[in-house]
Amino acid sequence: MKIAFIGQKGIPATFGGVERHVEELATRLAKDGHDVNVYCRKWYTQSLAPDYQGVNLLYTKSVQTKNLDAITGTFTATLDALPRGFDIIHYHGVGPALLSFIPRIFSPQLKLLSLSIARTDCMANGVCWLVSCFLWENARLVIFPIKPLWSPKL
Repeated sequence: MKIAFIGQKGIPATFGGVERHVEELATRLAKDGHDVNVYCRKWYTQSLAPDYQGVNLLYTKSVQTKNLDAITGTFTATLDALPRGFDIIHYHGVGPALLSFIPRIFSPQLKLLSLSIARTDCMANGVCWLVSCFLWENARLVIFPIKPLWSPKL
């Protein structure tokens, strides 16, 4: 299967639980013979290597500020992913999943759209209640129509 990971900063992981999760999952899927592609933000990685342990690394730009980095990096990765014919697009985090409607509309060949939530962004300290409600509703809308097709051997 042709799989894309979107929403994380990149791999190899230098910090962050999401990045470690993506690195472990992506490299294991690649070892099982899948065509695995991880979108990386250019500022995060030390080099712009084309691959890492059998995983294709695709670099996109983002606006590197606290409030815009994740959403702009996810947006550019999502647009780049549309014409590539992925079978699975896996979003990491509730915030990045806000853009999951784009491949649902513009990628008819997509077999599965999935989401991993490493921590509940909706409950983080300093998040106002209105933003928290918005993120919870987004998570509900993203998760609701997804059906598990298979589980990788980990």
